[in-house]
Amino acid sequence: MKQRDVYVDVAKGICMLLIICIHTEVFGVIGMRFTFIAVPMFFFMSGFYDRSEKPMKEWLPRIIQRLIRPAVIWLIIGNLFMKLLGYIKTGVVEPYSFDCYNPQNGNSPVWFLIALLYAKIITGCMVRSKLPEYVLLVCSLVIGYIGATYQMPLLIDEGMAALPIYYIGKLVFPHIGILMKKWAGNIIGICVFVVFMTTHYYYNVGPGEGLYYPYYLLAVMGAIMVFIPILTFSEILGNVKPLLALGERTLEVMLIHTLICHVIAVLLNRLFVVGSGMWISLFLVGYVVIVFLSYYISVFLKKYIPALF
Repeated sequence: MKQRDVYVDVAKGICMLLIICIHTEVFGVIGMRFTFIAVPMFFFMSGFYDRSEKPMKEWLPRIIQRLIRPAVIWLIIGNLFMKLLGYIKTGVVEPYSFDCYNPQNGNSPVWFLIALLYAKIITGCMVRSKLPEYVLLVCSLVIGYIGATYQMPLLIDEGMAALPIYYIGKLVFPHIGILMKKWAGNIIGICVFVVFMTTHYYYNVGPGEGLYYPYYLLAVMGAIMVFIPILTFSEILGNVKPLLALGERTLEVMLIHTLICHVIAVLLNRLFVVGSGMWISLFLVGYVVIVFLSYYISVFLKKYIPALF
């Protein structure tokens, strides 16, 4: 069995902590610009292990099983859970409605799996064209720009917007160790991150969600450069067990944590004034609880009900 890339798992653990920040209400109040890189970096790291060169009969059923099956299962679980939570809050069961532009409303991280499926399928089609890699890179950037500009149903836009980040991850992974050792790349990445924190730069995966200032290509390049020091830092951290454990279970934790976030929000929003000092303090404690519960529930479910994933 091939040995896992430890630094990638650590980086996934860091990104997972940032993803949980995004869905924990307190960070929307105290600020969470530092979380911007988490979702694009997950797409980037997913590209590391792209296997679209394999025969279609081996490759396509595998990605459908690994992405569509858990997406459908947790879409159902998420919607049922939110209906129950809504009933507890209001005593009324709201009728189910399907929004083709927001089909993951019961469990928001499901969109990542669906968008990743699109990115993988488009990459597979591009690879099978046998065109040079530089041509495919240009194609991925054009598709990504379209996805980032125009809203489409069934999360097609998110999948297209994520494509260039995913495909670049696939291209650079054989050389990522060299890039991580270059001090210039790390310094540039840190500088781009600092610029982002001053609100002069933004990048995210999704239509209309990125200012892409000053230009789309520079925005993509800037995001890639920020990934380098994060991976370098992850390699320095080495075997930090909590991050490593979290990184090895990112799929499970990603699907579980939002449901716990909703429960914590319902409790604290009822008991305290939103934005008050007590609310913020308890929500920060709640964030730690969300991380621990998400991880240990995922361990339990993966062991006893593995079909959920």
